[in-house]
Amino acid sequence: MCLDITACSKARFVHNDEVCEDDDHCHISSLPEFVVRLDGKTDGCYVFDDAPRFGFCAGSCSSFYRWRDVLSYVALGVSLESFWDNMDEFNGRPFMELLYMADNEGAIGPATSKKLVADFENLRGAVEQKLRETIKERGWPFDDRDVRGWLEQYSNWHKAFALASDDGFVLFH
Repeated sequence: MCLDITACSKARFVHNDEVCEDDDHCHISSLPEFVVRLDGKTDGCYVFDDAPRFGFCAGSCSSFYRWRDVLSYVALGVSLESFWDNMDEFNGRPFMELLYMADNEGAIGPATSKKLVADFENLRGAVEQKLRETIKERGWPFDDRDVRGWLEQYSNWHKAFALASDDGFVLFH
């Protein structure tokens, strides 16, 4: 099972009916602990009219966990578990909104997306070098194909958040 990611811009709220079968509507919701990621947007159905969309498979829940674990080491110098255990120490640090997010459902809104775009752009120039250094330090069995795959996901996430930062969402489904 794949964690599918869809990014859309220019979201327009339609309604918050409990049941909606309109194929043109996209239901946006969040688990209670991640509702802040919606940036004040209402749970409910949205349309995106003719706005651009971008989607990709972030892998299985376990491979998404692994990707975030590597990101946590690369960006923060600690494992994802250490980050989760000490989140108060990382307030305002890069990628925390993505590192602490559901791995199977929910959405991230435009303001959080803008912050994450900045995080991706700030690390972009050094990300491959930091990734290779982390792999070596940790003794991980990554080959060049694994590095390229991880960097491709990094680019996918960056692109998704850039699109959603234009009054849209990144949806986890």
